[in-house]
Amino acid sequence: ETALAAALTGLEQTPDAGQSDIAGLLEAQAELFRRQGRAGDALAAAERAYALRQAAAPPDPADIQNAAALYGAALVDAGAPFDALDLLTAAVDAYAALPQPDPLRHVRIFNDYAIALYAAGQPGPAADAAVQGADFAARILGERHPLRAEALNTYAASLAALGDGAGAAQWYAEAAAIRSERLGPGHPDLATTLNNYGVLLIAHDAGEAESLLRRALAIREAKLGPDHPWTASTLNNLADLYRSQGRTGDALATLKRAYDVTVARLGETHPDVATIRMNLGNLRAETGDPDGALEDYFAALDIREAVLGAAHPATGETVYAVGILMVRQQRWADAVGQLEQALRILVPSLGEASPAVVEARAALAQAQARR
Repeated sequence: ETALAAALTGLEQTPDAGQSDIAGLLEAQAELFRRQGRAGDALAAAERAYALRQAAAPPDPADIQNAAALYGAALVDAGAPFDALDLLTAAVDAYAALPQPDPLRHVRIFNDYAIALYAAGQPGPAADAAVQGADFAARILGERHPLRAEALNTYAASLAALGDGAGAAQWYAEAAAIRSERLGPGHPDLATTLNNYGVLLIAHDAGEAESLLRRALAIREAKLGPDHPWTASTLNNLADLYRSQGRTGDALATLKRAYDVTVARLGETHPDVATIRMNLGNLRAETGDPDGALEDYFAALDIREAVLGAAHPATGETVYAVGILMVRQQRWADAVGQLEQALRILVPSLGEASPAVVEARAALAQAQARR
Protein backbone atom coordinates (compact mmCIF):
# COMPACT_ATOMS: atom_id res chain seq x y z
CA GLU A 1 0.00 0.00 0.00
CA THR A 2 2.79 2.41 0.94
CA ALA A 3 4.75 1.64 -2.21
CA LEU A 4 1.68 2.14 -4.41
CA ALA A 5 0.83 5.44 -2.76
CA ALA A 6 4.39 6.70 -3.16
CA ALA A 7 4.55 5.62 -6.81
CA LEU A 8 1.22 7.28 -7.53
CA THR A 9 2.25 10.54 -5.86
CA GLY A 10 5.54 10.57 -7.73
CA LEU A 11 3.88 9.90 -11.07
CA GLU A 12 1.24 12.56 -10.53
CA GLN A 13 3.99 15.10 -9.83
CA THR A 14 5.78 14.24 -13.06
CA PRO A 15 4.80 16.84 -15.71
CA ASP A 16 4.82 14.47 -18.66
CA ALA A 17 3.26 11.47 -16.89
CA GLY A 18 0.77 9.62 -19.04
CA GLN A 19 -2.83 9.29 -17.91
CA SER A 20 -2.74 5.58 -18.68
CA ASP A 21 0.21 5.09 -16.33
CA ILE A 22 -1.60 6.91 -13.53
CA ALA A 23 -4.77 4.91 -14.25
CA GLY A 24 -2.81 1.66 -13.99
CA LEU A 25 -1.55 2.55 -10.53
CA LEU A 26 -5.03 3.64 -9.45
CA GLU A 27 -6.41 0.30 -10.62
CA ALA A 28 -3.79 -1.58 -8.61
CA GLN A 29 -4.65 0.59 -5.63
CA ALA A 30 -8.38 -0.08 -6.06
CA GLU A 31 -7.77 -3.85 -6.17
CA LEU A 32 -5.70 -3.62 -2.99
CA PHE A 33 -8.36 -1.56 -1.21
CA ARG A 34 -11.03 -4.10 -2.25
CA ARG A 35 -9.00 -6.88 -0.67
CA GLN A 36 -8.62 -4.78 2.48
CA GLY A 37 -12.38 -4.23 2.70
CA ARG A 38 -12.03 -0.47 2.18
CA ALA A 39 -15.02 -0.16 -0.11
CA GLY A 40 -15.11 3.64 -0.17
CA ASP A 41 -11.42 4.02 -0.94
CA ALA A 42 -11.60 1.31 -3.62
CA LEU A 43 -14.57 3.00 -5.23
CA ALA A 44 -12.83 6.38 -5.34
CA ALA A 45 -9.67 4.92 -6.90
CA ALA A 46 -11.61 2.82 -9.44
CA GLU A 47 -13.84 5.74 -10.44
CA ARG A 48 -10.84 7.98 -11.01
CA ALA A 49 -9.02 5.28 -13.01
CA TYR A 50 -12.09 4.80 -15.21
CA ALA A 51 -12.29 8.54 -15.89
CA LEU A 52 -8.60 8.66 -16.83
CA ARG A 53 -8.94 5.66 -19.15
CA GLN A 54 -11.82 7.38 -20.93
CA ALA A 55 -9.84 10.62 -21.26
CA ALA A 56 -6.63 9.00 -22.51
CA ALA A 57 -5.37 10.01 -25.95
CA PRO A 58 -5.68 7.84 -27.86
CA PRO A 59 -8.23 5.84 -25.81
CA ASP A 60 -7.68 2.09 -25.55
CA PRO A 61 -11.07 0.30 -25.72
CA ALA A 62 -9.79 -2.79 -23.88
CA ASP A 63 -8.34 -0.70 -21.03
CA ILE A 64 -11.56 1.31 -20.79
CA GLN A 65 -13.71 -1.81 -20.42
CA ASN A 66 -11.32 -3.35 -17.93
CA ALA A 67 -11.49 -0.15 -15.86
CA ALA A 68 -15.28 -0.16 -16.18
CA ALA A 69 -15.40 -3.71 -14.84
CA LEU A 70 -13.22 -2.79 -11.86
CA TYR A 71 -15.37 0.27 -11.18
CA GLY A 72 -18.47 -1.93 -11.39
CA ALA A 73 -17.03 -4.47 -8.96
CA ALA A 74 -16.17 -1.66 -6.53
CA LEU A 75 -19.75 -0.37 -6.79
CA VAL A 76 -21.05 -3.82 -5.84
CA ASP A 77 -18.75 -3.85 -2.80
CA ALA A 78 -20.01 -0.40 -1.84
CA GLY A 79 -23.64 -1.54 -1.96
CA ALA A 80 -24.65 -0.02 -5.31
CA PRO A 81 -25.32 -3.07 -7.52
CA PHE A 82 -27.65 -1.33 -9.97
CA ASP A 83 -25.08 1.31 -10.89
CA ALA A 84 -22.58 -1.52 -11.25
CA LEU A 85 -24.90 -3.49 -13.49
CA ASP A 86 -25.23 -0.62 -15.95
CA LEU A 87 -21.44 -0.39 -16.25
CA LEU A 88 -20.82 -4.12 -16.43
CA THR A 89 -23.56 -4.81 -18.97
CA ALA A 90 -21.94 -2.29 -21.30
CA ALA A 91 -18.47 -3.63 -20.53
CA VAL A 92 -19.42 -7.23 -21.36
CA ASP A 93 -20.91 -6.23 -24.70
CA ALA A 94 -18.10 -3.85 -25.61
CA TYR A 95 -15.30 -6.23 -24.61
CA ALA A 96 -16.80 -9.11 -26.59
CA ALA A 97 -16.83 -6.87 -29.68
CA LEU A 98 -13.09 -6.18 -29.52
CA PRO A 99 -11.04 -7.68 -32.37
CA GLN A 100 -8.69 -9.54 -30.01
CA PRO A 101 -9.99 -9.47 -26.43
CA ASP A 102 -7.64 -10.74 -23.74
CA PRO A 103 -9.15 -14.06 -22.54
CA LEU A 104 -8.25 -13.56 -18.87
CA ARG A 105 -9.76 -10.08 -18.75
CA HIS A 106 -12.80 -11.27 -20.68
CA VAL A 107 -13.55 -14.03 -18.17
CA ARG A 108 -13.04 -11.64 -15.25
CA ILE A 109 -15.45 -9.10 -16.72
CA PHE A 110 -18.06 -11.81 -17.31
CA ASN A 111 -17.69 -13.05 -13.72
CA ASP A 112 -18.06 -9.51 -12.35
CA TYR A 113 -21.20 -9.14 -14.46
CA ALA A 114 -22.71 -12.32 -12.99
CA ILE A 115 -21.90 -11.16 -9.45
CA ALA A 116 -23.57 -7.80 -10.09
CA LEU A 117 -26.70 -9.52 -11.40
CA TYR A 118 -26.86 -11.62 -8.24
CA ALA A 119 -26.32 -8.58 -6.00
CA ALA A 120 -29.07 -6.74 -7.89
CA GLY A 121 -31.53 -9.48 -6.96
CA GLN A 122 -31.65 -11.24 -10.32
CA PRO A 123 -30.59 -14.81 -9.49
CA GLY A 124 -32.01 -16.31 -12.71
CA PRO A 125 -30.00 -14.09 -15.08
CA ALA A 126 -27.03 -14.35 -12.69
CA ALA A 127 -27.12 -18.14 -12.96
CA ASP A 128 -27.21 -17.92 -16.76
CA ALA A 129 -24.30 -15.48 -16.84
CA ALA A 130 -22.29 -17.55 -14.36
CA VAL A 131 -22.74 -20.71 -16.44
CA GLN A 132 -21.51 -18.84 -19.50
CA GLY A 133 -18.55 -17.52 -17.52
CA ALA A 134 -17.70 -20.98 -16.19
CA ASP A 135 -17.93 -22.53 -19.65
CA PHE A 136 -15.83 -19.74 -21.16
CA ALA A 137 -13.21 -20.12 -18.42
CA ALA A 138 -13.07 -23.89 -18.89
CA ARG A 139 -12.67 -23.55 -22.65
CA ILE A 140 -10.05 -20.79 -22.57
CA LEU A 141 -8.24 -21.33 -19.27
CA GLY A 142 -8.99 -24.92 -18.26
CA GLU A 143 -11.42 -26.80 -16.01
CA ARG A 144 -9.35 -26.22 -12.86
CA HIS A 145 -8.66 -22.51 -13.29
CA PRO A 146 -9.55 -20.30 -10.28
CA LEU A 147 -11.67 -18.02 -12.49
CA ARG A 148 -13.89 -20.99 -13.33
CA ALA A 149 -14.25 -21.57 -9.57
CA GLU A 150 -15.29 -17.93 -9.18
CA ALA A 151 -18.02 -18.39 -11.78
CA LEU A 152 -19.14 -21.66 -10.16
CA ASN A 153 -19.36 -19.92 -6.78
CA THR A 154 -21.73 -17.31 -8.23
CA TYR A 155 -23.69 -20.04 -10.02
CA ALA A 156 -24.13 -21.95 -6.76
CA ALA A 157 -25.26 -18.82 -4.91
CA SER A 158 -27.82 -18.13 -7.64
CA LEU A 159 -29.13 -21.70 -7.52
CA ALA A 160 -29.48 -21.43 -3.74
CA ALA A 161 -31.52 -18.24 -4.11
CA LEU A 162 -33.75 -20.02 -6.63
CA GLY A 163 -34.34 -22.93 -4.25
CA ASP A 164 -32.07 -25.54 -5.81
CA GLY A 165 -30.12 -26.51 -2.72
CA ALA A 166 -28.78 -29.77 -4.15
CA GLY A 167 -27.41 -28.04 -7.24
CA ALA A 168 -25.91 -25.27 -5.13
CA ALA A 169 -24.17 -27.81 -2.87
CA GLN A 170 -22.70 -29.61 -5.87
CA TRP A 171 -21.16 -26.49 -7.36
CA TYR A 172 -19.98 -25.03 -4.05
CA ALA A 173 -18.11 -28.28 -3.47
CA GLU A 174 -16.56 -28.09 -6.94
CA ALA A 175 -15.57 -24.44 -6.49
CA ALA A 176 -14.06 -25.19 -3.08
CA ALA A 177 -12.04 -28.10 -4.48
CA ILE A 178 -10.61 -25.97 -7.29
CA ARG A 179 -9.78 -23.06 -5.03
CA SER A 180 -8.14 -25.27 -2.41
CA GLU A 181 -6.10 -27.06 -5.08
CA ARG A 182 -5.03 -24.03 -7.09
CA LEU A 183 -4.92 -21.25 -4.50
CA GLY A 184 -4.16 -23.14 -1.30
CA PRO A 185 -6.13 -24.07 1.85
CA GLY A 186 -5.69 -20.63 3.42
CA HIS A 187 -6.70 -18.39 0.52
CA PRO A 188 -9.45 -15.77 1.06
CA ASP A 189 -11.23 -16.86 -2.13
CA LEU A 190 -11.59 -20.36 -0.68
CA ALA A 191 -13.03 -18.77 2.45
CA THR A 192 -15.71 -17.10 0.31
CA THR A 193 -16.89 -20.46 -1.01
CA LEU A 194 -16.70 -22.12 2.42
CA ASN A 195 -18.72 -19.24 3.88
CA ASN A 196 -21.44 -19.50 1.23
CA TYR A 197 -21.55 -23.29 1.43
CA GLY A 198 -21.88 -23.10 5.21
CA VAL A 199 -24.87 -20.77 4.93
CA LEU A 200 -26.55 -23.21 2.55
CA LEU A 201 -26.17 -26.05 5.08
CA ILE A 202 -27.44 -24.24 8.20
CA ALA A 203 -30.96 -25.61 7.81
CA HIS A 204 -29.88 -29.13 6.79
CA ASP A 205 -26.60 -30.06 8.50
CA ALA A 206 -25.74 -27.72 11.36
CA GLY A 207 -22.57 -29.59 12.28
CA GLU A 208 -21.06 -29.38 8.80
CA ALA A 209 -22.29 -25.78 8.46
CA GLU A 210 -20.45 -24.80 11.63
CA SER A 211 -17.29 -26.55 10.45
CA LEU A 212 -17.34 -24.71 7.12
CA LEU A 213 -18.12 -21.34 8.67
CA ARG A 214 -15.38 -21.72 11.28
CA ARG A 215 -12.87 -22.60 8.57
CA ALA A 216 -13.95 -19.54 6.60
CA LEU A 217 -13.69 -17.34 9.70
CA ALA A 218 -10.21 -18.62 10.55
CA ILE A 219 -8.97 -17.86 7.03
CA ARG A 220 -10.54 -14.43 6.92
CA GLU A 221 -9.28 -13.41 10.36
CA ALA A 222 -5.78 -14.62 9.51
CA LYS A 223 -5.51 -13.22 5.99
CA LEU A 224 -7.85 -10.21 6.03
CA GLY A 225 -8.01 -9.29 9.71
CA PRO A 226 -10.72 -9.28 12.40
CA ASP A 227 -12.10 -5.91 11.27
CA HIS A 228 -12.60 -6.77 7.59
CA PRO A 229 -16.19 -6.66 6.23
CA TRP A 230 -15.84 -10.21 4.85
CA THR A 231 -14.88 -11.40 8.33
CA ALA A 232 -17.98 -9.66 9.66
CA SER A 233 -20.09 -11.42 7.02
CA THR A 234 -18.94 -14.82 8.28
CA LEU A 235 -19.58 -13.75 11.87
CA ASN A 236 -23.12 -12.79 10.88
CA ASN A 237 -23.64 -16.22 9.33
CA LEU A 238 -22.24 -17.99 12.39
CA ALA A 239 -24.65 -15.98 14.53
CA ASP A 240 -27.54 -17.18 12.37
CA LEU A 241 -26.38 -20.75 12.93
CA TYR A 242 -26.19 -20.17 16.69
CA ARG A 243 -29.71 -18.74 16.62
CA SER A 244 -31.02 -21.84 14.83
CA GLN A 245 -29.43 -23.98 17.57
CA GLY A 246 -30.95 -21.93 20.39
CA ARG A 247 -27.57 -20.53 21.45
CA THR A 248 -28.99 -17.08 22.09
CA GLY A 249 -26.06 -15.62 24.02
CA ASP A 250 -23.52 -16.72 21.42
CA ALA A 251 -25.72 -15.42 18.62
CA LEU A 252 -26.19 -11.99 20.21
CA ALA A 253 -22.50 -11.50 21.01
CA THR A 254 -21.45 -12.57 17.52
CA LEU A 255 -24.03 -10.34 15.85
CA LYS A 256 -22.86 -7.36 17.89
CA ARG A 257 -19.29 -7.90 16.74
CA ALA A 258 -20.42 -8.28 13.12
CA TYR A 259 -22.56 -5.15 13.34
CA ASP A 260 -19.80 -2.99 14.84
CA VAL A 261 -17.28 -4.01 12.16
CA THR A 262 -19.72 -3.59 9.27
CA VAL A 263 -20.94 -0.16 10.31
CA ALA A 264 -17.38 1.03 10.95
CA ARG A 265 -16.09 -0.18 7.56
CA LEU A 266 -19.10 0.18 5.25
CA GLY A 267 -21.41 2.72 6.89
CA GLU A 268 -24.87 2.49 8.44
CA THR A 269 -26.79 2.27 5.16
CA HIS A 270 -24.90 -0.57 3.47
CA PRO A 271 -26.97 -3.66 2.55
CA ASP A 272 -24.74 -5.81 4.79
CA VAL A 273 -25.96 -3.79 7.77
CA ALA A 274 -29.53 -4.60 6.78
CA THR A 275 -28.65 -8.31 6.72
CA ILE A 276 -27.34 -8.12 10.28
CA ARG A 277 -30.40 -6.18 11.44
CA MET A 278 -32.56 -8.93 9.89
CA ASN A 279 -30.74 -11.58 11.92
CA LEU A 280 -31.07 -9.46 15.06
CA GLY A 281 -34.79 -9.21 14.36
CA ASN A 282 -35.07 -12.96 13.91
CA LEU A 283 -33.26 -13.53 17.20
CA ARG A 284 -35.49 -11.11 19.08
CA ALA A 285 -38.65 -12.55 17.52
CA GLU A 286 -37.68 -16.00 18.76
CA THR A 287 -36.79 -14.83 22.26
CA GLY A 288 -40.04 -13.02 23.07
CA ASP A 289 -39.22 -9.46 22.02
CA PRO A 290 -41.60 -8.73 19.12
CA ASP A 291 -41.30 -4.96 19.45
CA GLY A 292 -37.50 -5.15 19.24
CA ALA A 293 -37.82 -7.51 16.28
CA LEU A 294 -40.08 -5.10 14.41
CA GLU A 295 -37.64 -2.26 15.09
CA ASP A 296 -34.83 -4.29 13.51
CA TYR A 297 -36.96 -5.46 10.58
CA PHE A 298 -38.10 -1.95 9.72
CA ALA A 299 -34.53 -0.63 10.02
CA ALA A 300 -33.47 -3.33 7.56
CA LEU A 301 -36.43 -2.51 5.31
CA ASP A 302 -35.52 1.18 5.20
CA ILE A 303 -31.98 0.34 4.05
CA ARG A 304 -33.03 -2.25 1.50
CA GLU A 305 -35.77 -0.12 -0.06
CA ALA A 306 -33.44 2.88 -0.27
CA VAL A 307 -30.38 1.06 -1.60
CA LEU A 308 -31.70 -2.04 -3.38
CA GLY A 309 -35.20 -0.91 -4.30
CA ALA A 310 -38.74 -2.03 -3.52
CA ALA A 311 -38.61 -4.92 -6.01
CA HIS A 312 -35.40 -6.57 -4.76
CA PRO A 313 -35.88 -10.06 -3.25
CA ALA A 314 -33.98 -8.97 -0.12
CA THR A 315 -36.68 -6.32 0.37
CA GLY A 316 -39.31 -9.02 -0.12
CA GLU A 317 -37.56 -11.21 2.44
CA THR A 318 -37.81 -8.38 4.97
CA VAL A 319 -41.51 -7.78 4.31
CA TYR A 320 -42.07 -11.54 4.65
CA ALA A 321 -40.34 -11.53 8.06
CA VAL A 322 -42.65 -8.75 9.22
CA GLY A 323 -45.65 -10.76 8.01
CA ILE A 324 -44.50 -13.91 9.84
CA LEU A 325 -44.05 -11.95 13.06
CA MET A 326 -47.58 -10.62 12.72
CA VAL A 327 -48.87 -14.16 12.23
CA ARG A 328 -47.21 -15.09 15.53
CA GLN A 329 -48.90 -12.10 17.15
CA GLN A 330 -52.24 -13.17 15.61
CA ARG A 331 -52.52 -9.83 13.83
CA TRP A 332 -54.21 -11.60 10.96
CA ALA A 333 -55.28 -8.66 8.80
CA ASP A 334 -51.89 -6.96 9.07
CA ALA A 335 -50.17 -10.27 8.33
CA VAL A 336 -52.22 -10.75 5.17
CA GLY A 337 -51.22 -7.33 3.87
CA GLN A 338 -47.52 -7.90 4.56
CA LEU A 339 -47.45 -11.42 3.09
CA GLU A 340 -49.31 -10.37 -0.05
CA GLN A 341 -46.78 -7.58 -0.54
CA ALA A 342 -43.90 -10.01 0.04
CA LEU A 343 -45.24 -12.35 -2.65
CA ARG A 344 -45.62 -9.50 -5.12
CA ILE A 345 -41.89 -8.87 -4.68
CA LEU A 346 -40.59 -12.44 -4.41
CA VAL A 347 -42.47 -14.26 -7.17
CA PRO A 348 -41.14 -12.25 -10.15
CA SER A 349 -37.48 -12.66 -9.12
CA LEU A 350 -37.45 -16.11 -7.48
CA GLY A 351 -40.35 -17.99 -9.09
CA GLU A 352 -43.14 -20.08 -7.59
CA ALA A 353 -40.87 -23.04 -6.76
CA SER A 354 -38.61 -21.03 -4.48
CA PRO A 355 -38.82 -22.14 -0.81
CA ALA A 356 -39.30 -18.51 0.22
CA VAL A 357 -42.37 -18.22 -2.03
CA VAL A 358 -43.78 -21.59 -0.94
CA GLU A 359 -43.42 -20.63 2.73
CA ALA A 360 -44.95 -17.20 2.15
CA ARG A 361 -47.97 -18.72 0.40
CA ALA A 362 -48.50 -21.19 3.25
CA ALA A 363 -48.29 -18.41 5.85
CA LEU A 364 -50.66 -16.26 3.79
CA ALA A 365 -53.21 -19.07 3.58
CA GLN A 366 -53.08 -19.48 7.36
CA ALA A 367 -53.52 -15.74 7.96
CA GLN A 368 -56.40 -15.51 5.48
CA ALA A 369 -58.18 -18.45 7.12
CA ARG A 370 -57.84 -16.92 10.59
CA ARG A 371 -58.72 -13.40 9.52
